Amino acid sequence: MSNSTALNAKKNSRQNPLRAFYQWSLDQCEKPYSFWFVNIFAFLESIIIPIPTDPLLIAKATAEPKKALSLAFWVSAFSVGGGVAGYFIGDHLWTYISPFMFKYILSPELFVIIQDRFTESVFLFVVLGGFTPLPFKAFALSAGSMGLPFVPFLLGCIVGRGLRFMALGALVYFFGPQIKGFIDKWLEVIFIILGVLVALLIALKYLI
Repeated sequence: MSNSTALNAKKNSRQNPLRAFYQWSLDQCEKPYSFWFVNIFAFLESIIIPIPTDPLLIAKATAEPKKALSLAFWVSAFSVGGGVAGYFIGDHLWTYISPFMFKYILSPELFVIIQDRFTESVFLFVVLGGFTPLPFKAFALSAGSMGLPFVPFLLGCIVGRGLRFMALGALVYFFGPQIKGFIDKWLEVIFIILGVLVALLIALKYLI
């Protein structure tokens, strides 16, 4: 790397701390402790980290394609665990943490929209939040802050996060590292389309 390139990279990192953290997180996927790093990241992403776990899962899985499904299972489990933690944080601590969350992590408008829709179907909307690019932490924290039923929330977490991460793991497992470029390019589009389908199913539930 030339001196000018290195200086530009350092400058960009200073200007965009989130991008620097994202790159640092990807770098950890090459370390000996990468399995635990990705899983702990998935846990925290369900509560507070504003960066999705998917790129880390893809980076780690493409390095060991034969272990992609196993890794995706554990990432799903840790993400669900983080969602459960977010639920209880929202239930017991929301009054204290909401100023910080609204300032740095969540949009107050999105939070209100989610709360308004949650009462229609806890399970289906948690599935939607767990599967689409929408910030899952907003669903977990708002469900807890509203005192919504825990069992439908938990089942929605398992289905939504499980489908999302296991789908990525399956793509890497069956198609190998060459699928990485396709996933990187079309990941959000795929999840948005599937999220629209889930939303249509929710709408049909109330129309039929």
